[in-house]
Amino acid sequence: CLQEAQEKHLYEDLLPTLKENQYKLAIFQKRTSDNKHDGCAILYKSNVLKLIRTKGLELYVQDHPILDRDNVAVISRFQFINDNKNKCSNSGSTNTEKTASNTIESDIIVATIHVVFNPKRGDVKMEQSHLLCEFISEFVNETRNSTSSTTPTILKPALFICGDFNSGENSAIYKFFRTGNVDLTGVDHRKISGKNAMYMINNIQKSN
Repeated sequence: CLQEAQEKHLYEDLLPTLKENQYKLAIFQKRTSDNKHDGCAILYKSNVLKLIRTKGLELYVQDHPILDRDNVAVISRFQFINDNKNKCSNSGSTNTEKTASNTIESDIIVATIHVVFNPKRGDVKMEQSHLLCEFISEFVNETRNSTSSTTPTILKPALFICGDFNSGENSAIYKFFRTGNVDLTGVDHRKISGKNAMYMINNIQKSN
């Protein structure tokens, strides 16, 4: 998962090298602003995972009082390649390999986001985080029956949420992702993203 991936650098510098190591680009979504050329990307190792579906999310919502920034997120669904799993088996037992090849694996869903940087706009970060979770929920339902294996996936997909959250580890943003709920009643929006983000900025400014 990459955030702030410069489009030109991604395609001209990173991808050619990564392709030599069997990596493929699942999706790249550029920020919506015309004068911004970076975005979020998901890459995967094609000899380990098979790409099932992918989708991009623009976090800018027209006429929304808070979601007025050009940030983006991306999401992809993958399946393990069984052949690779069997080759990696340490056991020489035919029965073990047969069991492994018949095992129904859970799909993997990976999402990555780059939320707004401004440490005083925790309200925007929270809205963007909430929008991402809604996006993930919709994506899970959309791709529920899109598995390409002959045996339908019966396990819930494993979900990984990655990103540049521009927030402290004790912030309301991280609490929201850990617990699925956060009470912001009476909370100053300048404090939602946590004090660590502000400390980081101050330290950078002091060191010039």
